Amino acid sequence: MPRALNALAAMVPWIAVPAAEIPAQPPAVEHHLHIQSAAVAALGNDGGAVPERGAAAALAALDAAGIERALVLSSAFRFGDPELDIDGEYARVRRENDFVAEQVATAPDRLLGACSVAPLADYAPAEIERCAADPRLGALKLHFTNSGVDLRDDDQVEALATLFAKLEALELPAVVHLRTGPDRYGEREAARFIDEILARAPTLPVQIAHMAGWGGYDEATDAALDAFVRAIREGRLDPERISFDLGAVVFQPEAAGDDRELEQRVRDANRQLAARIRELGLDRVVYATDWPGWPPVEDERRIAANVGLIRQALPLDDEEMARVFANVSVVVEAIDRQGRSVVSGPARKSPSASSGNPGPSNGARNNENKEDFPQRLGGDGPGPHSEDDEIDRSGGSRSDSTTTPDPVRSRTGLSSSADRPGSRPGTGLPPRNPRTALRVGAVDPDRWALPSLVSSDPRP
Repeated sequence: MPRALNALAAMVPWIAVPAAEIPAQPPAVEHHLHIQSAAVAALGNDGGAVPERGAAAALAALDAAGIERALVLSSAFRFGDPELDIDGEYARVRRENDFVAEQVATAPDRLLGACSVAPLADYAPAEIERCAADPRLGALKLHFTNSGVDLRDDDQVEALATLFAKLEALELPAVVHLRTGPDRYGEREAARFIDEILARAPTLPVQIAHMAGWGGYDEATDAALDAFVRAIREGRLDPERISFDLGAVVFQPEAAGDDRELEQRVRDANRQLAARIRELGLDRVVYATDWPGWPPVEDERRIAANVGLIRQALPLDDEEMARVFANVSVVVEAIDRQGRSVVSGPARKSPSASSGNPGPSNGARNNENKEDFPQRLGGDGPGPHSEDDEIDRSGGSRSDSTTTPDPVRSRTGLSSSADRPGSRPGTGLPPRNPRTALRVGAVDPDRWALPSLVSSDPRP
């Protein structure tokens, strides 16, 4: 999760969930949880190493929250970030997806695996087919921010539409981190995703991560959600094939400390989020944490703490909260229908054969507080789980012996860290990349409580 929020955790008593307390009504499923090998951990956070985290650590956090099952998402997409230049990229992606498959196989009754890949990489179709053939991996995670996706680029949109049609043919449901950047994102981009990409795979179950944002809740994310609300109402999007997860979206107003203006902005954001949840339909929204990136407490307590945070800060009534916590996403339902396990991997059933039932929409359109909705509140980058450290790492070509480098995706022309001037002595890391820093977001150190988004588009 963003460094500003980690600093916040150390400075204020931001949430009141005792270490040993299990929530009274735990969510049915943790829908957004990452495990990572040493290779992903080595990519670091804030310029330093982070721990490897496997199934054992994830299960300990689930146990502390009283949650039985989790959808475990691979972070292999990080090796395909076009801001990086990583030697043997596809080989690393394969190994990371294999690591996730091996880890979830240690607890197949509790952990459901999802591989990941950068969708525009030349090796993406081959890796998706490989994952679809592995009975331990029942879904695909796509991260548009870290994969350099631009939903205003016609060629990219067509490539993504082709990829989603392939997922439908393979019956491989998807979890999509849709937000593409700090700017050039909102209603227009979400509508294009719905009408030009999802429309090419009309029966594919899809879970939209972070309520169509990237952590936190700002005006761009709200505009994107409005596009989904309208598409459902107008019949352009089948509500029974889509879910939205709450991973790292809800912030605690009291974390703003003495800044009353910022506290009110957080309350307004949470209120607007609750209104959007009712518009989408309570049964379409699912619990998620984005472990281990959020919230900023020790690993084992993160999920339990996030349950408490959502209960405390999101203005849903008890019945509404119970419904959200009881929901199971269309992706998890699809995996369950397919009977995916480490013991057997039957042929995938068509998602249309037994669709989930997200239930009716709840509540009329609620634009209360819309005029006062904060424009710059929210997360600060490519999603907390990615732990992007605002640097551009290098280390050779972006292909292995089985692939051909894509010249469009090889932006720097540099083949090793030695080629980069100003490398940080003794770290093995290249200098900080200002383009990536803009993409991630800027934090005013004097207003540390919550991050703010940059207002300019970092991509050319």
